[in-house]
Amino acid sequence: MKNLQQKPLSSQIVHKNQWFGVRRDELEEHQQYFVIEKEGSALTIPMNEQGKVLLLDVFRYPIQQLSLEFPNGAIDPGEDPKSAAKRELLEETGIDSTSLKKIGECFPAPGYSKSKEYIFLAQVKDKQHIFLPQSEDIRGYHWLSIEELLLAVHDHTLTDGYSLTALVFLKQYLQSR
Repeated sequence: MKNLQQKPLSSQIVHKNQWFGVRRDELEEHQQYFVIEKEGSALTIPMNEQGKVLLLDVFRYPIQQLSLEFPNGAIDPGEDPKSAAKRELLEETGIDSTSLKKIGECFPAPGYSKSKEYIFLAQVKDKQHIFLPQSEDIRGYHWLSIEELLLAVHDHTLTDGYSLTALVFLKQYLQSR
């Protein structure tokens, strides 16, 4: 099989902030490639005893609207994906789940980043108190059945790419049980 790896002639970080960096690679024949460098992220699908899943209404500045999403966030340097999923779920909802199962992983944007998304399913109690943090852009939450979730995809209420990918893994996991 042909070796598909390309080695850059040079690399330089051209931007860095607290969330990500941008690296410019110089390739052969005067080509440039820009790569987003960031830690991976962990998404958690909280599912209650009735089989409903929790989604958050998150205000997203770039699109200037609310986005329906599963709890999701960055993996801190040195943190393992499962710990990050547990931490993000607690930070974004107040839910402290001890039942986390990894049901998938993917590269959400391999054209410009090698960041990996890890997807977990959390079993939570029906009467779990939801606490929405003041510092986040989270404005509300919804418990939806799988059917309601699929309808949200159909009517373009659920458009977040990470959450759509997680839904595919969730459906596959539920069908395999």
